Amino acid sequence: VHLDDALSEIHRVLKPGGTICLTTPNPLELWRLIRFVLTGRGTLDGHPDHKFLYDPLSLKETLKRTGFDNVTVETQELRIWPFSKKNVLIPYAFGPFKRLGYSLVAVGQKGQIPAH
Repeated sequence: VHLDDALSEIHRVLKPGGTICLTTPNPLELWRLIRFVLTGRGTLDGHPDHKFLYDPLSLKETLKRTGFDNVTVETQELRIWPFSKKNVLIPYAFGPFKRLGYSLVAVGQKGQIPAH
Protein backbone atom coordinates (compact mmCIF):
# COMPACT_ATOMS: atom_id res chain seq x y z
CA VAL A 1 0.00 0.00 0.00
CA HIS A 2 1.33 3.41 -0.95
CA LEU A 3 1.46 5.83 1.97
CA ASP A 4 -0.58 8.49 0.15
CA ASP A 5 -3.38 5.97 -0.45
CA ALA A 6 -3.37 4.83 3.18
CA LEU A 7 -3.37 8.40 4.54
CA SER A 8 -6.13 9.45 2.14
CA GLU A 9 -8.28 6.56 3.37
CA ILE A 10 -7.57 7.45 7.01
CA HIS A 11 -8.54 11.04 6.24
CA ARG A 12 -11.74 9.86 4.56
CA VAL A 13 -12.94 7.76 7.51
CA LEU A 14 -11.72 10.06 10.29
CA LYS A 15 -14.49 12.15 11.79
CA PRO A 16 -14.28 15.93 11.26
CA GLY A 17 -11.94 17.46 13.81
CA GLY A 18 -10.29 14.06 14.36
CA THR A 19 -6.54 13.73 14.80
CA ILE A 20 -3.97 11.37 13.33
CA CYS A 21 -0.71 10.67 15.14
CA LEU A 22 1.97 8.49 13.60
CA THR A 23 5.61 7.67 14.19
CA THR A 24 8.37 6.55 11.85
CA PRO A 25 12.16 6.26 12.05
CA ASN A 26 14.06 9.49 11.38
CA PRO A 27 16.63 9.23 8.54
CA LEU A 28 18.42 12.23 10.09
CA GLU A 29 18.91 10.51 13.46
CA LEU A 30 22.21 11.55 15.08
CA TRP A 31 23.89 8.12 15.34
CA ARG A 32 22.71 7.01 11.89
CA LEU A 33 24.49 10.07 10.43
CA ILE A 34 27.64 9.60 12.52
CA ARG A 35 27.88 5.88 11.67
CA PHE A 36 27.44 6.61 7.98
CA VAL A 37 30.06 9.41 7.94
CA LEU A 38 32.67 7.55 10.01
CA THR A 39 32.35 4.02 8.64
CA GLY A 40 30.46 4.28 5.38
CA ARG A 41 28.23 1.53 6.79
CA GLY A 42 24.55 1.79 7.34
CA THR A 43 22.18 3.70 5.21
CA LEU A 44 20.44 7.01 5.21
CA ASP A 45 17.47 5.83 3.19
CA GLY A 46 16.42 2.52 4.66
CA HIS A 47 15.37 0.69 7.80
CA PRO A 48 14.79 -3.04 8.29
CA ASP A 49 11.07 -2.55 8.93
CA HIS A 50 10.43 0.26 6.43
CA LYS A 51 10.70 0.42 2.65
CA PHE A 52 11.22 4.19 2.69
CA LEU A 53 12.15 6.73 5.34
CA TYR A 54 10.50 10.14 5.38
CA ASP A 55 12.45 13.18 6.49
CA PRO A 56 10.45 15.74 8.54
CA LEU A 57 9.63 17.98 5.57
CA SER A 58 8.49 15.19 3.21
CA LEU A 59 6.35 13.61 5.95
CA LYS A 60 4.69 16.97 6.65
CA GLU A 61 4.07 17.57 2.94
CA THR A 62 2.61 14.07 2.54
CA LEU A 63 0.12 14.62 5.37
CA LYS A 64 -0.91 18.00 3.94
CA ARG A 65 -1.24 16.58 0.41
CA THR A 66 -3.61 13.89 1.68
CA GLY A 67 -5.90 16.47 3.30
CA PHE A 68 -4.65 16.96 6.85
CA ASP A 69 -4.43 20.42 8.45
CA ASN A 70 -2.41 21.79 11.38
CA VAL A 71 0.37 19.30 10.65
CA THR A 72 3.39 19.18 12.95
CA VAL A 73 6.40 16.88 12.79
CA GLU A 74 8.88 16.65 15.65
CA THR A 75 11.60 14.24 16.67
CA GLN A 76 11.80 12.32 19.90
CA GLU A 77 14.20 10.00 21.69
CA LEU A 78 17.59 11.52 21.01
CA ARG A 79 20.07 8.81 21.92
CA ILE A 80 23.08 10.30 23.71
CA TRP A 81 25.09 7.07 23.46
CA PRO A 82 24.40 4.68 20.56
CA PHE A 83 24.90 1.51 22.61
CA SER A 84 22.57 2.45 25.43
CA LYS A 85 19.53 0.25 25.88
CA LYS A 86 17.44 3.21 26.98
CA ASN A 87 17.01 6.31 24.89
CA VAL A 88 17.62 9.62 26.61
CA LEU A 89 15.15 12.36 25.88
CA ILE A 90 16.49 15.84 25.20
CA PRO A 91 14.19 18.88 25.23
CA TYR A 92 13.13 19.87 21.70
CA ALA A 93 14.56 23.36 22.21
CA PHE A 94 18.06 21.94 22.65
CA GLY A 95 19.66 23.82 19.76
CA PRO A 96 21.21 21.90 16.89
CA PHE A 97 20.06 18.48 18.12
CA LYS A 98 16.33 19.11 17.92
CA ARG A 99 15.93 17.42 14.50
CA LEU A 100 18.24 14.46 15.21
CA GLY A 101 16.01 12.23 17.34
CA TYR A 102 15.56 8.52 16.68
CA SER A 103 11.98 8.81 15.45
CA LEU A 104 9.58 11.32 13.97
CA VAL A 105 6.18 12.01 15.49
CA ALA A 106 3.67 13.52 13.07
CA VAL A 107 0.28 14.91 14.05
CA GLY A 108 -2.41 16.21 11.70
CA GLN A 109 -6.07 17.06 11.93
CA LYS A 110 -9.05 16.62 9.66
CA GLY A 111 -10.85 19.92 9.26
CA GLN A 112 -14.26 20.63 10.75
CA ILE A 113 -17.40 20.66 8.61
CA PRO A 114 -18.34 24.33 8.13
CA ALA A 115 -21.43 25.39 10.05
CA HIS A 116 -24.38 26.54 7.94
